[in-house]
Amino acid sequence: MLNSVLLSVFGTIGAVCCACVAAAGLAVAPKCQVKGRNWEYHFENMPEGNSSSMVDKTIWPRCVFPENVVLWHIVLFSIALGLGLLQVVLCAIQVLNGCLDCLCGDCWDKKEDEGGL
Repeated sequence: MLNSVLLSVFGTIGAVCCACVAAAGLAVAPKCQVKGRNWEYHFENMPEGNSSSMVDKTIWPRCVFPENVVLWHIVLFSIALGLGLLQVVLCAIQVLNGCLDCLCGDCWDKKEDEGGL
């Protein structure tokens, strides 16, 4: 049981790291090629700031190559963030379940012998 709890703790730590990387990926706009053939973080230099540029679909075409990189970037990191958060919840439940089973496993009411069944 201790092995299950320890592995779930490591899983929770990994899931938190995944969620943090995905959140950071959403906070930083993708690097893309602009019309001058320069590769840059184009949305980072916008006057209205990074977060508002990422949600404004009218300025996405300023990234010439790769095509649809902003949409791909948002979808990829949103999925990674969602799955990371789901993994955090599931691993935390597993840690809690394992700890409760270790501490109170003998405390639960046990059913009487059911007559050899």
